[in-house]
Amino acid sequence: MFQTEHSPSLFVAVGQTLLMTSLAEYCTIWPTAGGQQYYTQAVSTLALRPILSYLVGWAVLVGEISTGSSCALNSAQIIESFVEVTHPEYDWKVILSLRVQQLNRC
Repeated sequence: MFQTEHSPSLFVAVGQTLLMTSLAEYCTIWPTAGGQQYYTQAVSTLALRPILSYLVGWAVLVGEISTGSSCALNSAQIIESFVEVTHPEYDWKVILSLRVQQLNRC
C-alpha cells in the first residue's frame, strides 16, 4: 500500500532540478545545433570523425525519441500517484493518463 509519511517526492524534485541545470549547462557549452556531433568531430582523429559523428547523431535521435516517451510516462505516473493519494479507493491505471497525454499531443 502507498505510504505518505515517507514520501521521496522532495528528493526526486531536487534530483530533477539538478539534472535540468546540468543539461542547461551542457547546452550553453555547445550552443550550436548538433553540438554533440560538433564536439565529437573536434576531439576525434581525422580517420574516425565521419563514423563517430554519424553514430553520435543516431544516438542523439534515439535519445530524443526515448525522452519524449519517457516524459509522458513519468507524467502519467505522477498523475496516478496524485489520484492514489487523494482517492485511495479508486484503482487508477497509468495507461489511462498516458493515453490522454498522447491524444493531447496529436
